[in-house]
Amino acid sequence: MIDAELAKARESRNKAMITADTPVGKDDHFLPLVGAEAAPTRFTSTLKDDPTINWSGQSTGRRKALAEWITDRRNPLTARVAVNHIWNRHMGTPLAPNTFELGRNAPPPVNPELLDWLAAELIESGWDMKHLHRLIVSSATYRMSSTSTGREADVAKDPDNVFWWRRNTIRLESEVIRDSVLSLAGALDLTMGGPPVATEKEDDSRRRSIYFFHSNNERNLFLTTFDEALVTECYRRDQSIVPQQALAMTNSRLVLDCAKPIAEQITKNISQNGAQVEDTAFIRCSFSLLLGSLPSDAALGASREALNEWRKLPKIKAVDVRSFLVWSLLNHNDFVTLR
Repeated sequence: MIDAELAKARESRNKAMITADTPVGKDDHFLPLVGAEAAPTRFTSTLKDDPTINWSGQSTGRRKALAEWITDRRNPLTARVAVNHIWNRHMGTPLAPNTFELGRNAPPPVNPELLDWLAAELIESGWDMKHLHRLIVSSATYRMSSTSTGREADVAKDPDNVFWWRRNTIRLESEVIRDSVLSLAGALDLTMGGPPVATEKEDDSRRRSIYFFHSNNERNLFLTTFDEALVTECYRRDQSIVPQQALAMTNSRLVLDCAKPIAEQITKNISQNGAQVEDTAFIRCSFSLLLGSLPSDAALGASREALNEWRKLPKIKAVDVRSFLVWSLLNHNDFVTLR
């Protein structure tokens, strides 16, 4: 019986593939899409449907006119709003304080020349946002250090960094944190497109977080812990610091399952012809890969000491010992912070 069902399923699949590969003919008919027809309304009376509207087969052109007006070169507001959002995503702070309001009632930007220059650059590039992304992330401003050590004069003049004399420290977005852990372990599924991952399957899924089902009532717990945006938050995300975030990075199944594969990946990348990797090389590579910086002498010594202490534990393998160090670095603040 199972063989018969399998044969039938394969036959249906083959027919579907043939249909998909067949060019669309002029006489072919398709089922109308859901929502293609206007639904009845009761605006004028609650007792009966409103009269049916007979839509013209030809567009009035009003929607196109609106779109052209919004993106007209003489209307720089659209480009300013877009630039303000993109800058905020990369730098953590928008150029204009209100990301949802750049009109006359909003506080003016502190750097209006920069905002206008980027807006003009966006328009001149043909509204190419990839061009704008590259421009920002390759700028000297984006690559500045976030430290204020040794810059007491700048702190005294501009304590809130309004004029961008240093890089603002921001926390990575929740989706980036999860995807980074999976990517380091070599387990992230980079397949593009497809249906959303159902909520009950998200813990076992290796797909990018952008494909998770997301609603007001059903949200992924790990992502929510790191301030995943609500469905109504399209302007600017909140960034909180709560104990649950540390607990998620310490005890979550995601981090615990990925610590060992990450350690194996690091060992494999620095090993030459299968030769044994020294602790110092492993520690340096782990710090560089996970935290984006090399360890200080004190951190290097503490890491060596920790590895030696873990090796003294009963029934502990070498790869497990190094996975403990990876697990510790994943819990470091610098792993979830962009400086």
